[in-house]
This record gives sequence, structure tokens and C-alpha cells, in this order.
Amino acid sequence: GLRGPTPAGSGPDPPRPPRGKGDARRPATGLSARPCFVRGVAEIKIARLETIVVELPRRWPYSWRGLQGPIGRYVILRVETDAGLVGLGEAPVLPDWGGEHGRYYGEDPATAVHVLKEYLSPVLVGADPLDIPMLLQRMDVPLQGYMNCKAAVDVALHDLAGKAMGVPVYQVLGGALRRQIPICHSVGLAPPEDAAR
Repeated sequence: GLRGPTPAGSGPDPPRPPRGKGDARRPATGLSARPCFVRGVAEIKIARLETIVVELPRRWPYSWRGLQGPIGRYVILRVETDAGLVGLGEAPVLPDWGGEHGRYYGEDPATAVHVLKEYLSPVLVGADPLDIPMLLQRMDVPLQGYMNCKAAVDVALHDLAGKAMGVPVYQVLGGALRRQIPICHSVGLAPPEDAAR
């Protein structure tokens, strides 16, 4: 069980394991950081990450101001567990898109594959995929930024959580807020007659 600090004069506190700079292990409280909504689900471990580069067919040339190349080449991420479950995520990368106010830097498919394999896979493989908050923190230890790569992992982990619990992901996130959502589609910079098609 948990116990408070040793009273003054009754001896030193028990030693704690050393923690290096940037150590991403959970705090030395002995408590699991696994979210309460997945407690009771059997323990599983991440076995491997697989990246798949896909290129979507384009119906017409699509562009906007500042776009340097064609869009549609993205990275699909498969996170596999030792129990045979697979979670899917997507990194919709663009090398010349810096996000809001240019605060981030662009990623392309080659960059995303490299980051996922060389930096994020080593800190994810062997971990509990349902311990999502801790894994999101752990990914920031080997490198900062690369929001698209980390978002792909985030989505894949939530996909895994839903499959492990046998429920849709919207229930993992707290339930459906609405039954229908409006959608839109941008047409890019195009002559009016092309945009109308």
C-alpha cells in the first residue's frame, strides 16, 4: 500500500531508483497511469510499428498559395500488439506547411517514416498501448515537434483502445455528442468553371 513520508527522526526515506535527465518513466508512486476507462482490460503490449506510404489519386490539379508540390502522399501507421490487435493512424504530411503562424515545421513521407521508425518506435515497442497519456509524454523525450507523426500514433492508440474494449472510439472518448456532422470540401485555387465541377 501507499505510505506517507517517513516521520522526522525515524530514519531516511527508502531509496528511489535513479532517474536520468528526460527520463520518461512514470512517476515513482507505484500507481499505474493507465486510464481508468481501460482498467480491467487484459494487459497487452505493443509488438511493432509498420509504416505504409500511400498516394491518393487526384481528380484534378489541386493547389493553394505557397504549395510547392502535389498533395496526397501520406503515411498510414499500423501499431500491432502481442495479442494480434492492430490500431491504425494517419500522418497527412506536407513538407511546406508549417501549421498555424508557421510555428511548426513541415514533414514529408520520408521524414515521417524515419521519425516513426528511428525515434518513436523504440519508446513505444514493449509498452502498454492503453496507457495513452504516458505514451504521449514518452514520445516527447527522444525528439520535440513532428506533430503529424505523433498524431498518427495518438489515433492508432485510440483505435487500439476501442478494439481492446470492444467499443467504437467515440465511446472511448466519452460518448457521441451528435449523430450527424456537416462536412465540406475545399477546391483549392482553380478557375470558377473547374471549381464548380
